[in-house]
Amino acid sequence: MSKVVKNKLYVFNETHKECEICGKSAELRPYGPNGANVCFECGMKDEKTAIQMFEKRIKNVDTMVIVTNKIMHNIWILFIAGAGAI
Repeated sequence: MSKVVKNKLYVFNETHKECEICGKSAELRPYGPNGANVCFECGMKDEKTAIQMFEKRIKNVDTMVIVTNKIMHNIWILFIAGAGAI
């Protein structure tokens, strides 16, 4: 999952879900055609679209924060979902 809050992109590990292109269970990102949630392999089949979708996602982002710790992940989820801003 990723979320933009005040020009910061927060990226979290996700539970595996079904790829909207191949159906594979994997961690997905919204970089497929029209923002489809796709696995890495499907995203790289059309690298140009994946890059365009990623660039669209980070257009107004100044900072990217990668959250890998499960406890921090849960805290950030509460802040983002509850307060809507950090």
